[in-house]
Amino acid sequence: MTENGKKIETVAVAGLGLIGASLALALKPFYNVVGCDSNKTTEEYALKNGVVNEIRPLKKFTGVSCVFVCTPLYALEKTVREAVAAVGNSAVVTDVGSVKRILNGIEGRIVGGHPMAGTERSGIEAAKPHLFENATYCVVPYENSRQGDVEYVKEIARKIKAKPLVISADEHDRLAAYYSHMPHLAAYALAGTALGNDSSVAGSGFMDSTRIACSDARFWAQVCELNGENVLRALGEYIDGLADLRELLKRGEYEQLENKLREASEKRKILSAARGYVSDLTLCVDVKDEVGSIGAVVSLLMGGGVNIANLRILDSREGVGGALMLAFETRRDCVSARNTLIDAGYSVS
Repeated sequence: MTENGKKIETVAVAGLGLIGASLALALKPFYNVVGCDSNKTTEEYALKNGVVNEIRPLKKFTGVSCVFVCTPLYALEKTVREAVAAVGNSAVVTDVGSVKRILNGIEGRIVGGHPMAGTERSGIEAAKPHLFENATYCVVPYENSRQGDVEYVKEIARKIKAKPLVISADEHDRLAAYYSHMPHLAAYALAGTALGNDSSVAGSGFMDSTRIACSDARFWAQVCELNGENVLRALGEYIDGLADLRELLKRGEYEQLENKLREASEKRKILSAARGYVSDLTLCVDVKDEVGSIGAVVSLLMGGGVNIANLRILDSREGVGGALMLAFETRRDCVSARNTLIDAGYSVS
């Protein structure tokens, strides 16, 4: 493809769900983007709505510089191998999967990837080109990865306004188990344990603690299958922590219980300070990273008499989709801000 007599580099996206379609949209200003999906209706939507420039079968991805594999986890390894078979050593093959060790040892110019972005919605119709703005983009080299290809994926991450972080597959999967995979299981367990009783007293604390239990159950079962060893370790430590609290409660050792709770509270406060959270009364707002976007949100809320305690740009948009985090000191301000923003057409989580 050429533009004004200049040849434009072509990249390909296999899998046009939320992440794949958002990636295609983010890449289009810089590349000629071809794509494919197992669902023909999705392919038709992608072409009709300008998500990609061209629909092309995976086996005909020849001539592209890079293939992004954005299929569900259960199909990821198979699709990566098919992509390598299609392009050989003529193109980089990367992915967006939540578990990285599954691509270890595959021949070809493989570089792992995992953008820490997403929303509670799924599918191509939920795609947006600014989904990755300011999000951490994990770039995972394997033993056979070329350094030049690693730099290439990092540069693409920067082009879509993400923040590349080079990390090993083992370290990625270990950390993801503690900070993403195990917490989802904990939320599911909490929802499964408490709900079924009279839920009329379920307050904001319960709703906040179980929000991520609304996620796709099939996806998280696949994550646990593929990262089972790490998830079991993290889950075991969490269960041990709960058991410790239970034993202190059974023995009536309330002073020791208080010390345990205070120790955990202090750790959370340190993380809150480091991440910019001043309270748990927070909202994530989907805004584009452009001049005036944050000011517009602030002006809207201040004009409505809402007091914002703190705000920051998020570097992980996984599960929330928002780029801007707002913190409030009172629940009244938090509820008022949510209603005001939604009424103004913003996406809020």
